[in-house]
Amino acid sequence: MKQKTKRLTILSLFIAAWAWIPAVHAASLIELVAKMPAQSVDEFNAIHAEIVQLGEERIAGLCRLLFPPGSGDDAKIRFAVSGVAKYASRNSANMDRKTVCRAFLRALENADDVEVKAFLMRQIQVVGKEEAVAPLSRYLSCEILCEPAAQALLAIQTANAAEALLQALPQSDGSRRITIIKALGDLQCKAAVKEILPFAESDDETTRCVALYALANIGDPSCAEVLAQAAEANTPYQRAQATSYYLLFANQLAENGETSLCSQICRKLIETRTDESEANVQSAALRTLLGCEGENALQDLLAATKSVNQEVQAAALALAAQLPSEEMTKKWIALSQIPASKIAEAAHAVEEGFTSLFNGNNLTGWIGDVKGYVIEDGAIVCKPGGNLYTEKEYDNFIIRFEFKLTPGANNGLGIRTPTKGDAAYVGMELQIIDNTADIYKNIQPWQKHGSIYGIVPAKTGFLKPVGEWNDEEVIADGPHITINLNGETIVDTNLDESKPIDNHDHPGMKNTSGHIGFLGHGSRVEFRNIRIKELH
Repeated sequence: MKQKTKRLTILSLFIAAWAWIPAVHAASLIELVAKMPAQSVDEFNAIHAEIVQLGEERIAGLCRLLFPPGSGDDAKIRFAVSGVAKYASRNSANMDRKTVCRAFLRALENADDVEVKAFLMRQIQVVGKEEAVAPLSRYLSCEILCEPAAQALLAIQTANAAEALLQALPQSDGSRRITIIKALGDLQCKAAVKEILPFAESDDETTRCVALYALANIGDPSCAEVLAQAAEANTPYQRAQATSYYLLFANQLAENGETSLCSQICRKLIETRTDESEANVQSAALRTLLGCEGENALQDLLAATKSVNQEVQAAALALAAQLPSEEMTKKWIALSQIPASKIAEAAHAVEEGFTSLFNGNNLTGWIGDVKGYVIEDGAIVCKPGGNLYTEKEYDNFIIRFEFKLTPGANNGLGIRTPTKGDAAYVGMELQIIDNTADIYKNIQPWQKHGSIYGIVPAKTGFLKPVGEWNDEEVIADGPHITINLNGETIVDTNLDESKPIDNHDHPGMKNTSGHIGFLGHGSRVEFRNIRIKELH
């Protein structure tokens, strides 16, 4: 009876909103939508292949059945629409992608409710390319829809997408300005430097921080003085945050071939940030310097091993243990007169039973959107990207990692998830998000950092300030999930005793194994020291 009632509800939707569709197409869609969410990868692909084959007009019609929140249950419709987007975004499906994108753009133009428009923009973010730039750019002037429009343009990553954001900046204010500046920074739009520079001295702290981040990530040498001055802020929080952007700037300079300026910045930070509280700054600058200059930085590395600060000593020895070539290692041993065995012993010890999921140099062992993530300064950086998964599947485990957020950043840790479908539903997504940002002030408790999306809300208030590294540990032992953030337990739940609280089905909470992944949402987030221990 329950299944029949669900199908009758879907049928009534089609009759009310789509009565003019030929019966054969309506009946087909009713059957397909009633199967949502798919229970396997094969079923997912089969269902959405059939929907795509119905064509642009039918897909646009399907989108007309989306309801504003609180006005009806359209969960299965949303599963179908988001599934079509993911299916059409596969590498070999350009014709499908174009069909689906055109359908979404038609639906976006015709939708009245802003939340429905935002939902459609998130799907366009998955399938959109150049054809979506002009339609999306019109929403950059809307207070509510600017953020999803900017994220979609960010995902498109073309010169025209950057130009649309740049043209919208002078007319923006408040949260729209923050969103657009951040997107331009994520896109590394050098043409935006002149427009963004004045905001680096804004009286509004959030605007100022986002502008500094954007200028740092663009990596134009003309920004050096502004970023250097910001890094000398008086208050500890502002100083730490601005210094993290200055280090990011140094990394981007090296990547852009401006190695001389990068080295100058790193050596200045090593020389001047000698306070014990800033050992992490010296260590990060040393790592960047070594990556930039190679063996020419060995003298700097040797000096750091003699630092009065033990944390700096340990960081230097750890770097010495990971020199990129045998030849450089030999030169180091000759220069330092420290045996190789002593270097390895002094480097930070790996916790018992844990193995590293990241080698520090490339994405070996990872699959998925490997082009959307890069390696910077020994970290995996979503810049921005989609979903990046471990090749291997895991059932019960402890995973530990560090992550660093940028203002307004949004990512997630997928666990026990397949690589197809929305990991928040077909697996589980543990939120990684700057929920202190203004753009997220109205999100639900189960959307905040550490929460099991749509299922279990996390305790809040334990994230470090944006720009600082956070330590997180996730223990998945059967149905028992524990999440520890910076030494505080923020989730401790038994999934057998939990149920979804977002009015959506979450079949993935019953999974006993699957991939682990970083689930990008168009924001820059850094991850490092990723290690795992399997539980048996």
